[in-house]
Amino acid sequence: MSVRFRDQKLEHIIDLLEQREYWSTADLVTAVGASRSTIQRLVEDLRSRGVLTRIHGGVRRASRSAARPTALSERSETDAEAKRRICRLLMDLIPRSGLVYLDAGTTIYPVASMVSPATHGAVEFVTNDVRTAAMLSGRGLQHVLLGGQI
Repeated sequence: MSVRFRDQKLEHIIDLLEQREYWSTADLVTAVGASRSTIQRLVEDLRSRGVLTRIHGGVRRASRSAARPTALSERSETDAEAKRRICRLLMDLIPRSGLVYLDAGTTIYPVASMVSPATHGAVEFVTNDVRTAAMLSGRGLQHVLLGGQI
């Protein structure tokens, strides 16, 4: 398969590494349809991103998780029940007034849907996560999105 654009070539190499853990440089040249020097540049780019490891005569997949970032929806569903339990426990630690920082992440995000103006109306929430800020805003809670407000 001859691939034209650099991004397509990079994506094709990642796809190949998902099919097989090890590829020789010669096999990549054939599979991608690019010159040896182009393959070497692409391999160096992917190595610097942690997608693959260079080995004598070729490359090896670094790990499945490094090849493609995990989608937010997928991370949200991973250990979802444990994350909900953590958030329920955190609710006991959130004061009725003051300042509370909610970090970005799929574990903390559900807290934003659990706090309410009735019990946490005097709390000012600070976050660096746009989704969390949007949830807090939609619930009518005071918040600061680092870098601005929604």
